[in-house]
Amino acid sequence: MSSNRNMRKRALCMATGVILASMAAQPVFAQSATGAVVGHAGAGTQVTITNPATGYTRTVTTDADGSYRLSLLPPGNYTVQAEGGQPVKVAVALGSSATVNLGSDAATLGAVEVVGSRVITPVDVSSTESATNITAEQIQRLPVDRNVSSVALLAPGVNKGGASFGGISFGGSSVAENSYYINGLNVTDFYNRNAFSEAPFNFYQEFQVKTGGYSVEFGRTTGGVVNAVAKSGSNEFKSGADLTFEPRAWQSPAKDRYFNGSRYLGTRLQTAQHR
Repeated sequence: MSSNRNMRKRALCMATGVILASMAAQPVFAQSATGAVVGHAGAGTQVTITNPATGYTRTVTTDADGSYRLSLLPPGNYTVQAEGGQPVKVAVALGSSATVNLGSDAATLGAVEVVGSRVITPVDVSSTESATNITAEQIQRLPVDRNVSSVALLAPGVNKGGASFGGISFGGSSVAENSYYINGLNVTDFYNRNAFSEAPFNFYQEFQVKTGGYSVEFGRTTGGVVNAVAKSGSNEFKSGADLTFEPRAWQSPAKDRYFNGSRYLGTRLQTAQHR
């Protein structure tokens, strides 16, 4: 009896090891922290996408109808090239798909020549979600406080929560119905529900504020989602420094005011009687 139990334990351990090894052999990218490129080219054509900054390259072959899809791409600037064609630059945004139609098809009809050239559509027409993407370069040109909540307020339908609870509200929902992600990791404060873990602001590369229609991978929320990714390195060595300060001398003085409800009510009554 004991030998059978030992055999079962060994078999279970071996099966668990095989599963973990197969998972480790594949590169893991959270779907919420990547983007995609879709489009059309000639049937059976090889389409290659390359990130010049990191050297990351992938190649796919188009279907019989000429469609292709390159998914699970880290956000960044890429070049897409069909076999025998010219490279096309495209920016892959967080959590969305960019459409790039490659190839050049020409048809001659008498004296009319119709030419179809490369088409790049930055709007993700394959998704039904309502989302706003904001990059670090755009934030540098906008007068925005250096925190995630202020960036989320740039999206339509997002407002500040009440004075009692704080937080932000998506489309009138409660401030406790939101989720916050960094590189695919849920950093929401599940105890208080109106807070989240936050990194230094220069840590972020791009934000995506989802206000509705998002997929089930962002579960346990009926309000909105703030999805962010961190900056990553490249093959080129870079360095820099950033200094942020808020001098007290530049801040406008604020007077302390005490509100007495009865006195204020008496003033209103006297004003009404005077009228």
